[in-house]
Amino acid sequence: MGENQELFAGIAAASTSLELKRMLRRAVQMHGMEYFQLLRFKHRQFVDSPWIDMPTALPMALAKGAAGTMNTADPVAVRGLDRDLPFWWDEGDFAAKGDDAVRAHIAKAKAAGIGAALSIPLHGALGVCDVVHVGATARSVTDAEHGATALAVLSAAAYLCATRLRQIDRQAFGPAECEIALSARELEVLRWCKDGKSYSEIGTIIGISSKTVEFHIANVMRKLGVNQKIAAIMVAVRKGLIEI
Repeated sequence: MGENQELFAGIAAASTSLELKRMLRRAVQMHGMEYFQLLRFKHRQFVDSPWIDMPTALPMALAKGAAGTMNTADPVAVRGLDRDLPFWWDEGDFAAKGDDAVRAHIAKAKAAGIGAALSIPLHGALGVCDVVHVGATARSVTDAEHGATALAVLSAAAYLCATRLRQIDRQAFGPAECEIALSARELEVLRWCKDGKSYSEIGTIIGISSKTVEFHIANVMRKLGVNQKIAAIMVAVRKGLIEI
C-alpha cells in the first residue's frame, strides 16, 4: 500500500478526533509543512476551531484583535468561505484584494514566524464550511510539480479528516436531537480549563469577566451531567468534544 493510500485508510478508520488530528498532522508533515488549524463555519457564522496544532505563541498572536481581545474567527478564513479552491496567502491577488483586516492578519502570521501559509476551504451541505489553514516557517514546497501533488494530497486529507470529524462529533453540525450541544464559547472556556487556567486568567485571555467564565462552566457541567469542573473535562475528552 502506498504512503498516501495508507494515510487515507487511517483517516477512514479513525474513531476519535485525536486520531484524526494525528492523521492530518501526518499529511501536513509528509509534504514539508509544520502547522495546521481547522475552523468550522455554518451559514457563514464561526462555530468552533477544534484543532490548533501550532507553537503556543502563534495562535495567541494571530487571535488577538486590535483591542487585545480574542477574535471569533480570523479574516483569512472568512474570505476563504468565498473560495472553492485552496489558495496560498502570498500568491496571486489574494492579499492585494483583501481588506485591511486580511492584510493585517497575514502580516501577523509572518511576524509570528509563519513563512508559508495555505488555506483549504471545504464546502459541505446545509451551509457548512470548514477551512483548514496549513503553515510552515518557510516555504518548503518549491518545485511546481511537487507543489501541485502536495496540494492535492493535503486537500484530500483535509476533506476526509473534516468529513470524518463531523461523523464522529456532531455537536456543531448534528441533528437537533443531539444528546449534548456545547456552544463554541463553552468549548473554548472548557479547553482553557483543561489547560489549567483559572477563571480569571481565562477571562483575560478571551475578553470576558471571570463571572461569565464561571457561568459558562456551570452550563457545561449541567449539560454533561456532572457537578465538578474536572469531571466535565474528563467527560468532554471521553466524548471527543475536546482533546487531551
